[in-house]
Amino acid sequence: MNGRGLQIALAISLIFNVFVVGAFVGAGAMQLRAERQKAQAKQPSALVKAGDALNEKDREAYRDMLKEEGIKVHPITAAAKQARNAAADEFAKPQFDPAAANALLGRARDADVAARGQLETAVVAYAAGLPPDERAALGEGLRRPPPKKQNNR
Repeated sequence: MNGRGLQIALAISLIFNVFVVGAFVGAGAMQLRAERQKAQAKQPSALVKAGDALNEKDREAYRDMLKEEGIKVHPITAAAKQARNAAADEFAKPQFDPAAANALLGRARDADVAARGQLETAVVAYAAGLPPDERAALGEGLRRPPPKKQNNR
């Protein structure tokens, strides 16, 4: 192989290697971002975190109750999501109707409030059956601010 051919082969090899390294770095970055988003999505809500101060037996029963209530309110939260999506669709229409968008967002907000109210009512009912010290611990848990969601963009 003459000098010119060797230079071309080296240039092609260098370009190929840079491409391969870039692909590995990009794939690693995408995996890291996906793991962060997955961890963030699994972050417990403020109501779940409130039960962390309970003893193990009560904490398990509390979480089971929240899961059951979550299943019960799912249709309400699904309706809220559907109304928000419909409002977003309204924004995209060529003839934007602000009144319709406001009505849809109002329906979503009302559904969110109803779902939260149902969950909070269940928490109060659960707390009524706890001994005073455990009930106070649950109350202190409710004082804590909700976990902050990180914005990893």
